[in-house]
Amino acid sequence: MRNVSSSVCASLRRVHPAKAFPLTEYISKIIDDEASKMQEAHKQLESQFLVKTTFTVSSIADGVASVEKTLIEIRDGVRTLLEGRSVEAAHHVHVLARLPGCPEVLNGRTSDLIKYVRLLCGAVPARIVINGPGGIGKTSLAKALLYREEVVAVFGDHRFFISVEGVIDMEGAIAQLAKQLGVQHPTDPLSASISFLMSLPRVLLVIDNLETLWFSKDDSAQTGTAQLFRRLKDITSLTLIVTCRSGTTPDGIIWSNESSAELRPISLDAAYDTFVTLSRPPETTAEEASLKDLLRAVDCVPLAVTLLARLAKLPGKSPSSLLKQWHSEHTKMMAKTSDRSREFNVEVSIQVSLDLLASTGADEEAEQLLFVCALLPDGLRPEVFEKMSDSFKNISGAKDLLLTFALVSLGRDGELLMLSPVRHFVLSQFPATSTDQSTSSHLVVLRKIYFRIAATAPQDHSEDFTSRATAFAPEYGNLSSYLLHLIDREEPSKELFDAVIAASEYSYLTCPSAALLDALRPRLDAHSRWLARCLGQIGRIRLKRCEYALCMESLIQARVLDEELGDVDDQIWCACLLAQSLDACGRSEDAEQELLAAQALLSKSERSPWKYLVHRNLGWIYLAREEYEAATDHLVTEKDECLRTGQRLYAAQCSQQLGKIAVRQGRLPAAELDIQLALSEFEALGSLLGAGQCFADLGEIKYLQSDLESAATLFARAEVTLASMGDPHSLARCHRWLGKVYRDQGRKKDALDKFDAARILYESIDSTYTRNDAEYCSQEIAKLKA
Repeated sequence: MRNVSSSVCASLRRVHPAKAFPLTEYISKIIDDEASKMQEAHKQLESQFLVKTTFTVSSIADGVASVEKTLIEIRDGVRTLLEGRSVEAAHHVHVLARLPGCPEVLNGRTSDLIKYVRLLCGAVPARIVINGPGGIGKTSLAKALLYREEVVAVFGDHRFFISVEGVIDMEGAIAQLAKQLGVQHPTDPLSASISFLMSLPRVLLVIDNLETLWFSKDDSAQTGTAQLFRRLKDITSLTLIVTCRSGTTPDGIIWSNESSAELRPISLDAAYDTFVTLSRPPETTAEEASLKDLLRAVDCVPLAVTLLARLAKLPGKSPSSLLKQWHSEHTKMMAKTSDRSREFNVEVSIQVSLDLLASTGADEEAEQLLFVCALLPDGLRPEVFEKMSDSFKNISGAKDLLLTFALVSLGRDGELLMLSPVRHFVLSQFPATSTDQSTSSHLVVLRKIYFRIAATAPQDHSEDFTSRATAFAPEYGNLSSYLLHLIDREEPSKELFDAVIAASEYSYLTCPSAALLDALRPRLDAHSRWLARCLGQIGRIRLKRCEYALCMESLIQARVLDEELGDVDDQIWCACLLAQSLDACGRSEDAEQELLAAQALLSKSERSPWKYLVHRNLGWIYLAREEYEAATDHLVTEKDECLRTGQRLYAAQCSQQLGKIAVRQGRLPAAELDIQLALSEFEALGSLLGAGQCFADLGEIKYLQSDLESAATLFARAEVTLASMGDPHSLARCHRWLGKVYRDQGRKKDALDKFDAARILYESIDSTYTRNDAEYCSQEIAKLKA
């Protein structure tokens, strides 16, 4: 029985966690197969023992029957797990607990609800965008739609909500997506998330505050957002709701409500009902008139109405007193700006709330806690709240005050959250200086907490990468946002620099982004060593993203500084990265010279990994030039040395390249063996980039062996893996090969789509090789259309 259980568990472990939803039949087959084996063994034993003896047959039969009964119980238990009684096995169900709460009050939106429910529940999956200024109620409407009875009937458990408020790069957005879907795959969360969404028969996804990414100053965030939406639109079972302040959204999606996406303020009657529901009815006719004047003043914008209604519940407050205070604050704020928008009226209402908070006689702790919450877009999590409690006299009292004034709300996990308009206003009105932070004990504590969190970020693909990434990922968004805040306001310090490098290294390993490094770089002119390291890391990330011109610009600047500082190790590192970039641009001779120069410096280096890096890269260059004997010599020598010294990642890369050489030489069985070996190592080390490339290599081998079905499966798996890794060249290669497979299978439309996707990616890469690849794709498209 123990062997049977081990067999079942081993089979389960082979399954990608993102594929948990459709596993019932798969696991049932495993159990049935094991049961069949046991029954066959039973028959054989019985026939043998009937000849030799009879006294043990009954006990053997009883034992086998017991085992078979246990197998049935295991199968039923697994089905139970997959039906939602276990978070670990059926993560798709537990996300109901992650949905935001349904708005308690949503007056004046009946017609909007009816319109969107009709679209959401139609036969064709809808793509809905809700536009409008901050505070107009976009998020509340989207949340309410998730809970409509008709929507629940159609989508059931498969309703998801993510907010990208405060996210600074695609890594943060992907982490949010994986978290809300309940996907447990820290090394490749986007691939797991896309696979999971594709496995569902009908699914509804809400993406809130899209403007945070789409209008980011970081070009990679915009590019990543566009790529994400291209992938989402291809999920035929996906119904999408997007909220965004602007009417401009990523190209390629046809919105079901394009002509009516702008959300308008609610009516005066609806605003009045909202105010009275949240507060109390006016006591006199004069107060009723004042209330209506107040609602008109704020243009019936729901957030402003809600904030003022909460204030009206305070002792001594009435519509007339609030109207007077609102006009006074409005006049003061108008003197500082020419803004007359609805968002400005919301900001006036927020300021009135802050003024009244100060007038309650409470100490500054509530205001300081409010600022802390504004620094953390994903919410002040209970663990961090608890660690900060010692720096407050009464942190629970401060929290209760903020909840009373509706300036924060509680999330599903107990985190303190702020609505986007409130958060942005608080940050604009209370920009803490470095002096403030050094004297404010709670901000000093917050700083220490997040620097400690940064120190836990995984820095390499070691064997504990998965567990460390799982623990770190939930705070990545808060950490990135907080570090950007500090970069903008503090003089660089070693602690800040180390935190930024740690966060960027985690990003490099998962979804490469240079956002934090780009923000820090202008502040490092007086710190040459830090600047050199920063530029080198930026170049490394740009290389992984195939941004070769930007990569070389950063690396050349870094190397100049390294030479001035006499840092031999970093000179070698820069030379290796430069060589890879030059080779990708078709300048293999220049790349070779860089590596030979680096080789000459090895005797002065104390870091042995650089030797492997130099010789491995030389092997790659000789491979690209079809100098297979020289390439093989370098790669075999370095692989043996890497295995001897425990450099498993480098050894796996050497195996992969040896497999590529065997493909070029037509030795396909040997190639498959080398690449399978590399794949096993990459997977063991958590290197999803290496694994994705190996899937593509194996797909190429299957194509050359005319096994189109296997090739299609492998290339599709490579696509899913590589899409989140920030390597457009490898992803374009998968698209191109899938185009060839679909072409040969007679799937004309699919082939056109893949060749076009590959062409777009190739044209986005500044490389001689990719220009030729783009031209090839264009020619194939023309042939298919002819």
